[in-house]
Amino acid sequence: MHKTDWVALINRGENRFIEFKRQLNLATGKEKSEFVKDISALVNSADEYGYFFIGVEDNGDLVGTEAIIDEQIQKICHTYINPAFTLETYNIIISDKNIGVIVVSGTRKPYKACRDGEHLLKDMVFLRRG
Repeated sequence: MHKTDWVALINRGENRFIEFKRQLNLATGKEKSEFVKDISALVNSADEYGYFFIGVEDNGDLVGTEAIIDEQIQKICHTYINPAFTLETYNIIISDKNIGVIVVSGTRKPYKACRDGEHLLKDMVFLRRG
């Protein structure tokens, strides 16, 4: 995707297939569980692709973030969510700020938690509303 395409998606605001997070913390079990809930809800709710932007406020303001690490994101998703789905990560620069982007897609819905975690039970299914 070109930078203008990413900006156009951000300008649409949060919806069923676009999620904004100011920052992504994955140090604790609780934080990983919240991330698993967000990603599985996004892939379950998106018609084709879901977009998870990190470094973006809920109102669409860009605040930037540290670079996201593909290997870490992939490992968490493949460890905690079944069946497997397509997941791509990007670090893009918009207005001199790093924005992390996770793009998900899948056709084998529903995607479920495949193990227990903090605030996460095996076989739970999450959906986005609105």
